[in-house]
Amino acid sequence: MKILLISPDWGFHRKGLYSRIRPSVPPIGLAYIAAYLRDRNFDVHIIDQYSSRLSDAGVMKSVGAFKPDVVGFSCITVAMEKAETLSALIKKNNPQVKIVMGNIHPTALPEETLDSGLVDFVVRGEGEITMYELAQALRDGSTFEKIEGLSYIKDGEIRHNPDRPLVKDPDIFPQPAWDLLDISYYHGVESFFEGRDQMLPVIISRGCPSKCVFCAYSTVFPFIRRRNIAKVVDEIEHNYLKYGVTCVGISDSCFPMTLKDGEEFADELIRRGLDKKIKWYFEARVDMVNTKLLKKLKTAGLVSVFYGFESGNQEVLNKSGKNILLKDAEAAMKATKAAGLKSSGFFMLGLPGDNLKTCLETIRFAKKLDPDVAVFQITIPYPGTELFYSLENHKKLRREYQLFSAWRKLVSQESGSSYHPETMTAKELQMLLRRAFMEFYLRPIKVWNNIIKGVFPLRYLPAGFIIFLGLVFQGIKSSIRAE
Repeated sequence: MKILLISPDWGFHRKGLYSRIRPSVPPIGLAYIAAYLRDRNFDVHIIDQYSSRLSDAGVMKSVGAFKPDVVGFSCITVAMEKAETLSALIKKNNPQVKIVMGNIHPTALPEETLDSGLVDFVVRGEGEITMYELAQALRDGSTFEKIEGLSYIKDGEIRHNPDRPLVKDPDIFPQPAWDLLDISYYHGVESFFEGRDQMLPVIISRGCPSKCVFCAYSTVFPFIRRRNIAKVVDEIEHNYLKYGVTCVGISDSCFPMTLKDGEEFADELIRRGLDKKIKWYFEARVDMVNTKLLKKLKTAGLVSVFYGFESGNQEVLNKSGKNILLKDAEAAMKATKAAGLKSSGFFMLGLPGDNLKTCLETIRFAKKLDPDVAVFQITIPYPGTELFYSLENHKKLRREYQLFSAWRKLVSQESGSSYHPETMTAKELQMLLRRAFMEFYLRPIKVWNNIIKGVFPLRYLPAGFIIFLGLVFQGIKSSIRAE
């Protein structure tokens, strides 16, 4: 049996300036599923449409050449529109092909996904075992009733089999099948690395300890399961030797889970001499790092840390479920700078409880923390989040797919929004978003530091500068209209 797995395109502007600077995203989830299926004698191919910029016609050409029996899509919300478009094309040309969708959006909304009439099966939660059992049943002509984590239509009725318990030991899965992808598309965060380092991600644990109202990660991975550190480093070493990977992105929602985990990881990298061969980065909670740990991780090759600061107002943070303090954020940034590491910070505007005053506090707090890179985003209630279900229950949510694109909210002059707090309008949030970027990056000292540190790669500067000028111009126009 032939199985084709597709990571569909998503985001805003397939063409134009943003297409020149948007980062590629290695589909590690599909690579894990492919490896698990291949080990069980299924013929598997992967298409990463997003990273390859492959056109729909190009995808269909590959489908026609491979002639799959099953096509599986990995779907976050912003990818659903493209996944449905491709599904319709595949069904039109190959009606017998079975279409499967998985990942967070179909897991959160299985009935809606199946109601489209374009999808035969939804894999809910972790996909490896459920996808294998489904492929096995399709190949053998057996029934689907006992396959945990599967939703499907039978006799005109949507059926939801019981949830599949999460695998307790993630190390039962083989290493991701990166050989099925063209890894030349995947590079490190160039502003923090020399040249264009070959990058692949690794997962050290599955799950997240946080219960943020704006994050859907716990929909698929509701509790923590750690991998064996030695096996993780085996994978890093394998990718270095086989693929020439010199940049590693830790794909965990949060690393390290404990100070001991971080120290053990650093010790293993150093013991194998990988601290001299690779550079790596991760996303951390601000209350799980200190100067001592970060300095040790730097000796093991760490170059950058990403933090979700979210808000500069403590009450808003409390309502978000993040369970961090503003003083933790300040301590984390102080430790990061003391360790000599680069940093990126993520900030959200329009969280529950936000208003004009609290959003301005967030912008000021971002400037106070002063990470090398700050990313501001209007809050989006993605399916699977607590915020989504709360708004859905109160009929306060617009559901068009394009409204779930964070990039569209930044560069588009449209005022449409899936949601905004009652105290603010969608236009006001867009104005604040542009103001945040301008206030943060147009400070003379920030401009100078970014040039000196090479925060933004030279080859991206022309396109990035034009995009930034557009933001400034739109911000000025919006301000004039508001007056």
